[in-house]
Amino acid sequence: MRMVKKLGGWKQKLWKGDKLELLLFGIPRDMTRIEFKNCCDREGLHCLARGQVGREHEHFRVKLTKGDSQECLGVDIEKLSNYVRKFGWRVCIANMIETEKVRRQEARAAEAKKGPSRAVEQASQKKSEKKRKANDGVRKISNREKRKLRVGSWNVCGFARSERKRLEIVDQVEQSDLDVVGIQETWELKDGDVVSKLGKYRWVGKARKGLDPKKRGEGGVGFLVKEHLFDVVEVVVKTEFEESLWLKIPGERGEKDLFLGNVYVPPSSKKVASKAQENFGQIGEDVQRFSRKGEVVMVGDFNSRVGKASSRGQAIGQHGEDKVNDNGVRMLEFLGSNELMVLNGRRECDKPEFTRQRAVCNEYSILDYILVDRGSTQIPELHVSAIDIGSTDHFLIWANIDRSRKIKSKKQRKVFRWKVERLGDDGTRDEFQKGLAGSVESFRKLLRSVEDGQVDVQAAGDRVIEGWESIVNATAERVVGTKVVRCGVSVKWWDDELKEEIGERREVFKQYLSEASEESWEKYRAKRKQVKGLVKKKKKCIWDEVVQKANGGLEGNVKQMWEGISGMVKKTAQGGDTGVATLRGVNGGLVSSGKGKREVLAGHYKRLGVPSENEAFDQAFKKEVDAWAQKEEETSKADVGNVELEKEFTEDEVEACVNKLKCHKAAGADGIVNEFMKFGGKGMIQLMVLLYNWVWKNEYTPSRWREGVVVNLFKKGDKTDPGNYRGITLLNTVGKVFCKLLNDRIVGVLEKEHSISEGQAGFRKKRGCVDHVFTVGRIIQGRKRAGKPTYCFFLDVKKAYDTVWRNGLWKQLSKYGIKGKMWRVLKKMTECTKSAVMLDGELSKFFDIEQGVPQGCTLSPTLFQVFINDLLEVVEAVRKGVKVGDTETSVSGMLFADDFVGMSDTPEGLQLQIDAAKKFTDKWRLSANVQKSAVMVCNENKEEPVEHRWKWGIEEIAVVDQYTYLGVEIAKDCSWNAHMSKVAKRGKARAGKLHPILANRHLDTRIKLTVLKSVIVPPLEYAGEVWEGNK
Repeated sequence: MRMVKKLGGWKQKLWKGDKLELLLFGIPRDMTRIEFKNCCDREGLHCLARGQVGREHEHFRVKLTKGDSQECLGVDIEKLSNYVRKFGWRVCIANMIETEKVRRQEARAAEAKKGPSRAVEQASQKKSEKKRKANDGVRKISNREKRKLRVGSWNVCGFARSERKRLEIVDQVEQSDLDVVGIQETWELKDGDVVSKLGKYRWVGKARKGLDPKKRGEGGVGFLVKEHLFDVVEVVVKTEFEESLWLKIPGERGEKDLFLGNVYVPPSSKKVASKAQENFGQIGEDVQRFSRKGEVVMVGDFNSRVGKASSRGQAIGQHGEDKVNDNGVRMLEFLGSNELMVLNGRRECDKPEFTRQRAVCNEYSILDYILVDRGSTQIPELHVSAIDIGSTDHFLIWANIDRSRKIKSKKQRKVFRWKVERLGDDGTRDEFQKGLAGSVESFRKLLRSVEDGQVDVQAAGDRVIEGWESIVNATAERVVGTKVVRCGVSVKWWDDELKEEIGERREVFKQYLSEASEESWEKYRAKRKQVKGLVKKKKKCIWDEVVQKANGGLEGNVKQMWEGISGMVKKTAQGGDTGVATLRGVNGGLVSSGKGKREVLAGHYKRLGVPSENEAFDQAFKKEVDAWAQKEEETSKADVGNVELEKEFTEDEVEACVNKLKCHKAAGADGIVNEFMKFGGKGMIQLMVLLYNWVWKNEYTPSRWREGVVVNLFKKGDKTDPGNYRGITLLNTVGKVFCKLLNDRIVGVLEKEHSISEGQAGFRKKRGCVDHVFTVGRIIQGRKRAGKPTYCFFLDVKKAYDTVWRNGLWKQLSKYGIKGKMWRVLKKMTECTKSAVMLDGELSKFFDIEQGVPQGCTLSPTLFQVFINDLLEVVEAVRKGVKVGDTETSVSGMLFADDFVGMSDTPEGLQLQIDAAKKFTDKWRLSANVQKSAVMVCNENKEEPVEHRWKWGIEEIAVVDQYTYLGVEIAKDCSWNAHMSKVAKRGKARAGKLHPILANRHLDTRIKLTVLKSVIVPPLEYAGEVWEGNK
């Protein structure tokens, strides 16, 4: 290699002016820039450690200046190349690469400045004319565009404090067209894990820990995220620094993921100096963690004044303020150690762009920042918007981050609903009934043509279902009609008059900022007070309308009355959103987007719908039952079955089921609501009888009747766990009536034959939860009076309905006399079912359910009763129950749906009962939730406490002092103190929530009594027959 003059070890001819750029390949993907620099420093490559380092996809780009290169101490390019190979790296010069790129850019710029040639211009004009003619009269609007990510930050001093402020903030953010805005000082009292919709944005927040719920909130951070973006982001709640929240925005087309952090650093003081140092240390740990996974951008109120830089290329700008505070010193250290820089103060202007101002007090400061990677090739420009929302002295700041995304604009969802209220009019109802009656004969002709021409039952059934639905829907469309319901939350008092008043207040605010006088401040205060008064006045008008609506419904329109009461409850309730929270996926990560949560829930229910294997399950019995079920499919056709079950349906049967239907319920996929069946008259009943008898005769189950939409209700526990939500399956209404007909026949036969054990009380006529709890309570208290202890075992079956073994269910049905056609129809109605999860008004993909019975189907409780009935038999066979009074009657266990309680008079006897129950669940492939199951020793001898430990297989069962059984607290000392305390607490909470209604002078007293008797009293009186006051 020819020796030439070197400057710090690099050949002079390789330099481009004062700069030299290198590309290093083969560096591990998870190595951060800071780790790279530390490695270079440790290995003596000081020039690389001093250079400006940035990651570009799979390699690092290092920019050196002549001063940096002096640290190389004579190492030339060949020696450096050989040296870095021991790390598995490769190095090359990048100056020429960039020179070529710059040359192309300069050529394009020169061509643009010169203008296109005449030939090119003519070709372009012809192309534009051709395109215009092709699209003449057609206006195409693309719903996808690509643009940079617009990120903002705003300390609003009380986002959760008032609805008016939230609406103003969202309105201003929307006008600024920001994609993501970090909000500080939200003053929330609890985490906003449940994502709420605010205009075109979604809100998710994180409250400061340890706040007193009775006082005003403090601190807290959150994000406003545009809906189109929220479908892809993930919320990262768990961080080292508590008062921070992070979003993960996936990269597109090979780009790294973007981690956007939002922090609020409290002001520093001498008392909390060490805490302030700890805060920045924890934020640094979060930055290091996320920088290993992608690119980091931070926004927030750091309460730090960092001063200004003396030259370009530093972590702070040259055009900031002069002052530096204690937090500012720590923030400068934080920026240096984490290779970050602030966007503030980089634009040359007459005076610093302050982010917080109190003009009347002459207080100006820069406390709010946007931070980006110091190795960024392009530095975004920061914008400061002096927007007034009536309470904060901080300004909105934002910047265009160099991260382009495809944006899919969402259209407002329209929902068409039937005008069922018209069926309340006698004339409309008569016309509807006549229309259906006139279609009965045409439906009969359809059935005859199908039977004559179709051989395939499935194809014939599809024609029958479509014909029946078209008759009902066509008649309803002609007589009843539809209306459009626009989805979304609207606030009536947020009208044009109020917006105009707020606009005037903002103009006064601008005048105050420019003049900074006491007079302009007082003028602004007066205007602000005027706006608050107008908001209060408008809210009162809305409240009066709600009260008037409730009073108006007192004379007969009960639905209107309850709508008014419901409106008042919503306006007075301060509770959080009741929707589905941020969920934890299979990999343990938190998912907050609507699409992501639908996928998590769908995956959860899909896994529940797949039969699981357990080592304890009886495999030999499974093989036996599976073989029987396969054989029974054919042999059952020769089985006549019970005559009561096999006969065709009558009009009386159908009419009895229809009369039990409730109004104002959601329609199925066919759009047919309960009101059509209830008010359809004789014609509707005849149409339903014809349809059901054809389905029954041909043993055909429509696919629509087997498709369910799952909605989720939170039970208790961790909101991020999908298992803590109860999935309710919404089914086709016409199919539900058919299932109700089947259920009534089955129940009639089972009760007539006394097939169901007397110990089962769930979903049986003239039996209920209170009867069950009454029996358990009286047995325990009676034995206490006799000085005898009672050993109780409460079994919690895990996902009982969802995990029913279907072949086992068919075996049990056959055992209890459900055979022949009824057996085959039930099998077809339950098998081949599909479900989809409904969330935020959208459906997930449908997935197959291979086990279980759907919660929401009228058949499911009865089928589960039959399936689990033998549990009581196997426990009673142990003969270790408790005797009732002085009689020889003994009770070993009781069952209400999947809630089982076993009782014995000895510890050993209870263990035998537990072993018998364990053997039953293993045989019939049910799983116990041992963590939620418990043993309780009632009336225990305090001098000789029981030391026995009970086990479910190899797992130990917890021994508790009280247990909630069917909503009633049962205590080991047989008192009702715990239950009464719980009931009283619940009653106080409801009374407090409804106090504004009960104390409203304008609301009719009769409505207040209705609310009192219907909402507050029932929970207080629940199971009042069981418990009694202390004597």
